[in-house]
Amino acid sequence: FNSTLSGLAVGRCWDRATLLLEEMRQGPITPNVISYNTTISSFVDWEGDFWPYALECLELMRLDELQPDLVSFNTALRAAGARGAWQASLALME
Repeated sequence: FNSTLSGLAVGRCWDRATLLLEEMRQGPITPNVISYNTTISSFVDWEGDFWPYALECLELMRLDELQPDLVSFNTALRAAGARGAWQASLALME
């Protein structure tokens, strides 16, 4: 599943990546930190204001009792920073 998520992220198919992640969360396959990091990466360099979904993924990780790692935070920062959401970026660093 992580390979599929990676392909979706590279293909900038954030909507499909988030659907697959949600299916994983509801089904027998449990997403791990890599699953979330890959999904978060699908929101980087996107032309719309999709960076809040990156922050939502961080929250979902916590709900799933996973600890976001350095890659999680850096990727979410890149997604928010690319769209000029500096206040959200600062909040992540606190």
